[in-house]
Amino acid sequence: MGYRAYSQYQESGLDVFGRIPSHWETHRLNDIAELITSNVDKKSLDDQEIVRLCNYVDVYKNKEINNSLEFMIATASNAEIKKFRLQPSDVIITKDSESPHDIGVPALVTESAEDLLCSYHLTIIRPQETISGSFLYYSLQALTGAYQFTSAANGVTRFGLTSIGTKNVRICIPVLVEQIKIAEFLDHKTVQIDRLIEKKQELIEKLHEQRISIITMAVTRGVNAQALAGPCTQDWLGGVPKHWKNNYKLNFLSTDDRNSFVNGPFGSDLLTTELVDEGVPVIYSGDVKETGFQRKSDKYVTEEKAKQLVFCRVDGGDILLAKVGDPPGDACVYPIGQPSGIVTQDVVRIKVDKRTIDAEYLCFLLNSEYGRHLVRLVSVEATRGRFSLADLKSIRHILPPLEEQEEIVLHIHQQMKRCNRLSDLAIREIEALQEYRTALITAAVTGQIDVRDWQAPEVFEQSAQDKEVA
Repeated sequence: MGYRAYSQYQESGLDVFGRIPSHWETHRLNDIAELITSNVDKKSLDDQEIVRLCNYVDVYKNKEINNSLEFMIATASNAEIKKFRLQPSDVIITKDSESPHDIGVPALVTESAEDLLCSYHLTIIRPQETISGSFLYYSLQALTGAYQFTSAANGVTRFGLTSIGTKNVRICIPVLVEQIKIAEFLDHKTVQIDRLIEKKQELIEKLHEQRISIITMAVTRGVNAQALAGPCTQDWLGGVPKHWKNNYKLNFLSTDDRNSFVNGPFGSDLLTTELVDEGVPVIYSGDVKETGFQRKSDKYVTEEKAKQLVFCRVDGGDILLAKVGDPPGDACVYPIGQPSGIVTQDVVRIKVDKRTIDAEYLCFLLNSEYGRHLVRLVSVEATRGRFSLADLKSIRHILPPLEEQEEIVLHIHQQMKRCNRLSDLAIREIEALQEYRTALITAAVTGQIDVRDWQAPEVFEQSAQDKEVA
């Protein structure tokens, strides 16, 4: 990394830290902070005081908790207000999650107010006067902190930290003035790294817009510029090639099989207690992306259970749609070669009639601005947008001949090569920057690098890489 090490080290006695500077110590969180697990719910009662609640999502999505954020309005008793009111330098961590890797995610409270409380599913870690809140935040964000939280998490389908598990998490502690210097160094460096990441994310978003534009033009105009335009029942779309079918019902694109156009099982048909660690994969809405199938879930059902749910089985070449999302309607082809799986209730599976529709073309159509508009017309806004299976089946759309669909698919792939190449490069660069960020934090808070003599530049100079991205 280009930073010097300390002159003397000692064995920490813990595998997670290895050697640490000779004047540092390791301590349990319980020894250097007060741990307060909140039980304030989101309900509002007439006989309680109005408060603002810092919720799980506020902590998970923000590095800092301050008054610029919009918090949920609720009520709390006077005893709850006194116990769970947030204070500057508090560190809040996530206590429960569906994934053990989302346990112990920290956020630093930099501003608070009399009415700002910590909500449930969170734990407040209030450091003693000899501990810097910023240093504590970075220590818990480091690989060493994340590893301990993941190891301490209990659960099968949902994971959580026990009070003892949180208390026993250890961090390395130098003297306070050194903690402050390390935190200042990391504040400066992480801002630089985050700025680079943000610029690359902006580039990815622009490339995504180009990609959608290419797809939309192709699925609504075709690739033959000489084709005569004809009227369309959807006036807002304008003219479409005259020989294309108009007002074609989505439901007609599936096979004649009774279960060719379905969503997954509801309620008691598939319980969380029936999920296992191996067997037939279960496909969730989060696995369905417009860029392709990306399985993130690690849940399975037994072969016996899969036979009971055969009506919602997915095979290679089938189309998957996410019924929920922001927005809903992401579509992809389930890859050939993937083991057959079972879709959940928030995923639609379509077995297409290959005599009428090219599966990849249909995905492009659904992911285009045109397709998104059709899905929005049948979607209901709630916490997240969603649509019903019946409404999705009733969507009517334009449809070119099968041979032309295949030409359009080839055309889209050709046109998107540059966008995909640049986007893939930016994604790899973001991953590298995120890894470097975590490694730098870990090295600093465990004493692998010595930044005691580091001085922040008076004026931040934009790096050459930053200028190039800009």
